[in-house]
Formats: sequence, C-alpha cells, structure tokens
Amino acid sequence: IAGVGVTLLVSAAFAAQFSSRSGSKFLKELDPMPAVTFADKTGVTYVSARQVARLFNHHVEFDRETKTLTLGDKQFDCDRTLYNGSTLIPIRRLVDCGAELDTASEPGKMLVTTEVGRFEVIPGEKMIDVDQSTQQLKGYQGNLVVISTPVSTGRAGHRTPNGSFRTGPYKSKMHYSKLYNNAPMPYSIQVVGNVFLHGFSSVPKYPASHGCIRVPNGRHSAAKFLYGWAESGVDVKIHGSWKPSRATKS
Repeated sequence: IAGVGVTLLVSAAFAAQFSSRSGSKFLKELDPMPAVTFADKTGVTYVSARQVARLFNHHVEFDRETKTLTLGDKQFDCDRTLYNGSTLIPIRRLVDCGAELDTASEPGKMLVTTEVGRFEVIPGEKMIDVDQSTQQLKGYQGNLVVISTPVSTGRAGHRTPNGSFRTGPYKSKMHYSKLYNNAPMPYSIQVVGNVFLHGFSSVPKYPASHGCIRVPNGRHSAAKFLYGWAESGVDVKIHGSWKPSRATKS
C-alpha cells in the first residue's frame, strides 16, 4: 500500500467467509500473523496494515506525505514500513479496532482475539542472507522478506568470506576504517573480524569492496533500514561465488 491516497477494499469473499461468525461465541482459529520488530524501536511489534485491513473488513489508506494511515474510521501515525514500502502498524493499535490482546500466554508471543476469530502474533527469528553469485542481500524475519537489496562484496584479492556468522558485537551509525585511511562506513554492522555490512555511495553490480559488504546508502537508504532493523546476534549466511564473466559496469 504505497503512494498517496491508495485505497484497499477488502474482498467481499473474505467478508462473507466470516460474516456468519460475527456475534457467535465460537471463535475460529486463524492462521498466525507474521510480525516485524526493529532494533531501534524496542518493545514494539508491527504487523502488516494490509492484513489488518482484511481481518477487520476495512478500507485502508496511506498518505506518504504526512505518513498517516487511515484504517476504517481510525487514523494513526505511521512511522514504519518494510523496505519495499509496505505499511506496518503496531500490534497494540489493533485494540483501537476492537481487538483484545493477551501478551501473558508465552514470552514473545501475543494472542489476538477479534469477533471473527483469534490468532497468534509471533515475531520470527531474523536472518540476513548474502548471495555473492548474484550480489544480493535479503533480510528475513521468519518467512517474511523485510528487505531485499543489491550489494557489492569483496573484489579479487579481498574476497568476502563465505560462511555462517552473527552480527556484532560492534555496531555503529558512523564507523571510520582503521585499515583504509579512515574511510567513512555509515551504518556499520560487524559480521566477522574486519568484515562489515555498511552503507556506501557506490554499489556496482559486481564485487568492488575491500572485503566488506557495501549496502546502498542513497536517498532510499537500504543501509539505514538494515541498521535500524538488525540487532547484534542476527544470523548472517554468506554464500556463492561471483563469476567474472557476469561483471557489468553500473
């Protein structure tokens, strides 16, 4: 739901599916709803505004200029999206739509009850996947792709190591390289040793770094998003091998 004044009308088929349940004591067990958390917004769990709209049979509109989300007759400030622009809403806002939340059942799990049924909200484990054969990075929370972006890994003589790692312990909004003349490395997340995920202005479609993983840091900064989403301790999988014949100038 990107753009100004984009409207989603929940399908009549979905509404009809649950209309017979309304007012009944029987609660349908619904599928769990994927959830997203952010390292720089601790204690807040987000879910898809689109899925919430379907659940409550509401229109949903998002004004990108004012960052305001309108859900039915309710209006919320919207400060979070997935990297692709899909709008998120804090799970606690479901109370304003008539839902009941139970956070005491199990640590990290929330049970949401509505007039059409109940479902669990469980934030999945985070994982960052870097494919050196395609120069692509994907960040997952459970099965949900939170971010997908091109990257540039280490060039010949400075290869980025393949393997399984964990982010951290070092993380900094602005790090300066001790190996390469204090070169600025915004939104740095340590992967292993001197290998970092970090923002960079030049991210060609082929390996070009000294071993780090360059992440785009332009107007729509993937590096900033990744930094705000990933805590220390997130699994990082680096795999694949770039084939020189695939190199193209950007």
